[in-house]
Amino acid sequence: MNKLTKGSNLRWESSRMMLPEHVQALRQDEADLGKKKRPSLDDQELETLNRTLSEALSGSKRVALRYYQNGYIKKSICCVEKLDTARRQLKIRDVHETGSCISLMDIVEIKLADPAADPFSGM
Repeated sequence: MNKLTKGSNLRWESSRMMLPEHVQALRQDEADLGKKKRPSLDDQELETLNRTLSEALSGSKRVALRYYQNGYIKKSICCVEKLDTARRQLKIRDVHETGSCISLMDIVEIKLADPAADPFSGM
């Protein structure tokens, strides 16, 4: 007898093991709990987003960007390099000088980044 099994439960002692596939599935289920659906923006939020985006493109200013990716909302401070209207994508370059493209449908919020303040404090 051991501490975990009281009485005559020794028959099931060997079934306490979990297969690696089960452990992986449990971890994936736990990670999926934090996922969200893609948020939809109303007309006023889209207008604000367009205005800020055009100002960032014209002045080559840094922006604080929140965007949807694989069920999560990501944050990035970046420079907007190009707006591709045909593909509906935004080409950005982040602080680490790596370039990437974000779909316009995935953008949740965009603000001009103030170097003196935390750009995500109001987001």
